[in-house]
Order: sequence, then C-alpha cells, then structure tokens
Amino acid sequence: MAVALISCDGNRFFEKHVQIESSDWLHGEPVVIESPELTDTTAVYHCLLDIRHFTNYPFSNIYLRIKTIYPSGKEVMFDLPSIDLQDKNGYWYGEGSSDLRDMRVYFKRNVKFDESGVYRFEVQHRMRKEVLTGVSDIGIRLEFAGK
Repeated sequence: MAVALISCDGNRFFEKHVQIESSDWLHGEPVVIESPELTDTTAVYHCLLDIRHFTNYPFSNIYLRIKTIYPSGKEVMFDLPSIDLQDKNGYWYGEGSSDLRDMRVYFKRNVKFDESGVYRFEVQHRMRKEVLTGVSDIGIRLEFAGK
C-alpha cells in the first residue's frame, strides 16, 4: 500500500535530512533527527518522511520503522506499511529527473506534540538485508496543520 503524497512548501515548520554514508544503510543503525524546540503544545502538525534514493536502489519498495522519543523520554514506535518507490513497469515514483529520486510520504497527520521540548525521530529500515544500498538520505519534515 503506497502512502505517498507530496506536500506544498507553504506550511513547512521544520525540515532536516541526514545523508547515509556511501549510500549503505546498515540494518541496526537508525537515522536520527532532532526537532527544534517545540513550545506550542496546541499547534497541530503533519509529519512527513523524505526518502532520497538512487535509481540503482535494488527494490521497488521499502519498509521502515520510526521511533519518536519525547522530551520526557517516552518512546512511541511504529512500522510504516510498505512504501512503493517504483511501479510494476519499473517507473520510479517521486520527484527527480536524474539518477536521484525524492519520495515524500506522510507518516502522521494532525499531531499535537503535547510536551514542550526537543523530539527525537529515529528511522530504521526493515528490509531483509544487513546493508541496504542505494539510499542517499532520510529526512523528517513537520508542517503546520492548524490549531
């Protein structure tokens, strides 16, 4: 099941990408991204994941797990459904015209961060390979959704 949607840029609150060294993502090593200080516990956000990969990525999809660590230390972990990166005819989804593709998907909508402070997101791949090749970087984006 594809969960992909590209969002407009006008509501962006925060966005950060972490490059995967040599495009070799080790199974047990999560990508870690910290939010800025969140102080408005009434604001509502959409949370998006950005997957940048090369066209030599060996699969048509990717399985990921995201752990959110609250300022208090509370942890919430969930597995995303399969994210389709390519159709059955070999056409890559996402944006890009060269060998680098950019796929953005929502992983949570209408979220209130009910604790003030810095949130930590840890993204880990759940593919059946110890070293996943072809992933350039992973990003987290928070967009304002209202109050």
